Formats: sequence, structure tokens, C-alpha cells
Amino acid sequence: MNDATEQVSGIGRALGRIPSGIYVLTSKWEDRVETMLASWVQQAGFKPPSISVAVGRDRAIGRAIAQSRVFGVTILSAGDKALMKRFAKVAAGDDPLEGVALVERVGRAPVLADGLAWLECDLAEIYDFGGDHQLVVGRVAAGDMIREGQAYTHQRKSGLQY
Repeated sequence: MNDATEQVSGIGRALGRIPSGIYVLTSKWEDRVETMLASWVQQAGFKPPSISVAVGRDRAIGRAIAQSRVFGVTILSAGDKALMKRFAKVAAGDDPLEGVALVERVGRAPVLADGLAWLECDLAEIYDFGGDHQLVVGRVAAGDMIREGQAYTHQRKSGLQY
């Protein structure tokens, strides 16, 4: 291995040790609900309560959030692999929300009724920093716990790929 390869390998392994959660991001624009399994969600402020979410540039949900100016985050329960897998790999034409109970409020993005907790956010800003993802910052407008428990968390082998 050369020095550059070792450097990238070291960076990837180190980034992979940053723990992240498992969330389902939702947004509704016109009559279409877009979803995405997200792991890069973080509280970003107290006043107002705010979060940040990294969204890949190629994801349709980024456009839905930009247009609707609202998004929802469902925090998944520790070990809820069934719900996580449902949103992990969605084939073209599949609707991961089919048969999933939702909490829907007028003018808001739907959230999953079977998660651990949910947040509804108003878009504050989308930051383009020139990478493969954009940083979406939202002000939390509403939220609640659905059940008691711990959030689903994980660490990657490499922080340079999903």
C-alpha cells in the first residue's frame, strides 16, 4: 500500500467511528411523498430547536424539501431492522410507504407512526459546500416520542462509503 492509499484508508476508518443513527427522512411536494433512509442527522441548535441532515445531491427528496420547505424525521428504535431494511434499498417504482402507518398533518411532511420518535421541520437553509451531499438545516416545528426506548445507532467500517 502506498502512502496515499494508507492515508485514505486511515481517514475512512476514522470517519467510520463517528456513530450515527438510523432515521427515515420524508418530504411531500404536490401529491408525491419522497423518502430516504438517513444516518447523518444531528441536532444543530437549542433556540430555535434545529437539526441538520446530509442529503445526497442525486436524491429526489432534496428537491422535494427545497420546493415544499418542510421535512419530517422519524427516529427508528434500536434494533428495528425490519423498518430500517424497508427504506434501505428502494428499487425504482417501489413505494416503501405502502402499508406503513403514517402520522400526517396538514401542510407537514408525513412521519412514520411505528418509529421511536418524530420531528417535523421547516426548512431554514440548504448549504451547498461542493461535495456529494448538501446540508439541510431545519427548525423543529413539532415532535413527539411514540414509545420509550433507545434510538438505533451504528458505526461504519469506513466513513467513505455507505
